[in-house]
Amino acid sequence: MKVAHNEEAKEAPFTHEVQVEPEEGDQVSLNSDQLVEIATAVLKIEGEMAQPADVEWAVVGDQLYILQARPITTALPKLEYFIDT
Repeated sequence: MKVAHNEEAKEAPFTHEVQVEPEEGDQVSLNSDQLVEIATAVLKIEGEMAQPADVEWAVVGDQLYILQARPITTALPKLEYFIDT
């Protein structure tokens, strides 16, 4: 199953579940380059905020969009990030 935009919807919900072929279901959604781009963007945002951030993002085609970012205000355990580029 995957969630798809319902272009015919005039009101919520604007998405619906769609059955996919097993071959499509076994494919990864994001490639390694996209994962590195997302992680790099999140780390840059967190650096600008000088604190951990909750970042919402979307990928359309090959374009990454940052939808919104806000500081995380609850206590988090210390995390270390490693990106091998």
